[in-house]
Amino acid sequence: MLRRIALLMAGEGAPAITHVNTSIQKQAASGTMTINIPSGAKIGDIAVMSHVHNDGENSTPSGWTRDGTDSVYAAFYHRTLDSLSSFSLSAGQIANVVTISIFRLASFGSFPLMAYGFSAGAPNSPSAPGAIPYDVALSIGLAVGVDDSSVTPPPGYELLGADGVTNGGSANSAMIAMKRVSESGTEDPGAWSGVTGTAWRAGTYLLNRV
Repeated sequence: MLRRIALLMAGEGAPAITHVNTSIQKQAASGTMTINIPSGAKIGDIAVMSHVHNDGENSTPSGWTRDGTDSVYAAFYHRTLDSLSSFSLSAGQIANVVTISIFRLASFGSFPLMAYGFSAGAPNSPSAPGAIPYDVALSIGLAVGVDDSSVTPPPGYELLGADGVTNGGSANSAMIAMKRVSESGTEDPGAWSGVTGTAWRAGTYLLNRV
């Protein structure tokens, strides 16, 4: 806490969190996926990952911490990178979409606050208390039943990536956006637009400066 106060008082003179890269990897079929760490990443960077797929339990790949799941369709993970090697992710169901975003000069603040929609609609990221200026807020949306990359992030958020995949009558999409926080308080990303799934999941992260 004292370190965060010092960084806040330092203002623009403190190092800013850097978004290094985001990749979206997808696989229409079931089976093991080989996931690559996005280019530009270095040891010690922060990684945030999401995985959406058809009905079924999500596995946790080695070295990652699962932050939240409803055991159906979706899960969120984080990791401080100690390796840049590719890794395996069990894809027991079809229509898999995985997002990985890499950040530098960051530490984990609030782990994802989860929101679930079990009826048709757009992903709606929940509010995260305790944000301060120079934090980075992440809004991650997972849409079930739709293959759509033409999405619009919540107001004030910068789109980092979006994509979808279809397998027969099944489809899923994943999307992620970021915002540099400018005011202290509760950060409420709100809803994505331009996408309507038969169901949805969403998560909000707060990243702190180191």
